[in-house]
Amino acid sequence: MKQPYVPLDKKSKKQQKEYHSKQRREWGNVNPVTKKLESAKVYSRKKSKQGWHAYDSGLDFFIRLAAVLLIFVFVLQNTSVSVNARQSFREIPISIGEYGLDGLLLRPRGGVPPVAILIHGSGQTDMNSNLGGVELFRDIAHGLGEAGIASVRFNKRFYQHPPIPLDMTIHSEVLEDVSYAVHWAYNNTALGDIYLVGFSLGGILAPTIAHQHDGMIAGIVSMAGSPRPFSEIFVSQSDMLSYMSARTFSLYLPTGLPVGHMLNLFLSADPELLSEMYHLNSWARWLGFPIPYLLSLREICTRSVIDDLHVRKLILHGSEDLQLFAAHDFVAWQELLVYRDNATFILYDGLNHFFTPHVPELGYWQTVQRSRVDARVIEDIARWINE
Repeated sequence: MKQPYVPLDKKSKKQQKEYHSKQRREWGNVNPVTKKLESAKVYSRKKSKQGWHAYDSGLDFFIRLAAVLLIFVFVLQNTSVSVNARQSFREIPISIGEYGLDGLLLRPRGGVPPVAILIHGSGQTDMNSNLGGVELFRDIAHGLGEAGIASVRFNKRFYQHPPIPLDMTIHSEVLEDVSYAVHWAYNNTALGDIYLVGFSLGGILAPTIAHQHDGMIAGIVSMAGSPRPFSEIFVSQSDMLSYMSARTFSLYLPTGLPVGHMLNLFLSADPELLSEMYHLNSWARWLGFPIPYLLSLREICTRSVIDDLHVRKLILHGSEDLQLFAAHDFVAWQELLVYRDNATFILYDGLNHFFTPHVPELGYWQTVQRSRVDARVIEDIARWINE
């Protein structure tokens, strides 16, 4: 007997299940289960614990941690703009002059700060004026930055581009590049009044540089500088070296005269004769100095420009300076500026040529010992600039 037709949706659940089972086929090697992607926004405690325990044992965790720390230190040391711990200033890489000298603009945060252009001493040194155990300009720049004063410091030309050429002069060694720095700062609207802070040779040249940039300079700071002619300075330095050094034989020539006295004779000689000697190439150097360099030193005369120099002046010296002496050079400043009310003089008892504590057993060679510029010196410069 034929069974009556019953629609599927009218059948019982058991009958519907039997019908659907008969309709299925083989999936073969294919898994019919649909994969459900987990949401990255949903917290999974199981997944979190698995991720941590993957590094929680063995050397793998410590190796990865060390790698992260090394990367952090490398980035910190090589960042293009460095910021000090207290976030009071930042240092920005700059390029000075046609030779592209590497330098740093240290700029305090906020406002339009005055700026100090740091002028090197003798010798070819980097922007920090690294003198062995003392980073003179780095100490000064950071100290001034804490007091809200910007600064510009840069490599000397023949430190960055050696060797020293035979035609080097005081212009190519110092004056030209400082002039570029002055104009760079003067045209920077984010910087205020410009002050020249010269150390040793830079302190000697500061009045000349200010005179050459009349109307652009607000004041000069001469640190261990001198207004005396170079011929007199060479004699004084040579006599001190001869007195203090145990290797006095290296300070004398076969003539029996100390090196400084011979330099004095050179600087006092007829410039036309010396120039002729140079062009004949018979005296390319004199005692290690290029002849054009010595000739150019004769052009520097502080006494001849000081009457026309109406900017403020700060003269600093250490009582134990064995290169430019308080008894000669600091006193010479006082005598030259005695009637000027815009000059300030400070003598620091117990400090050497580099404005660090004098160590008697080191004698003339005070930079052998690592030290920092005395805080009093930096505070006095900052206070004077901010007046």
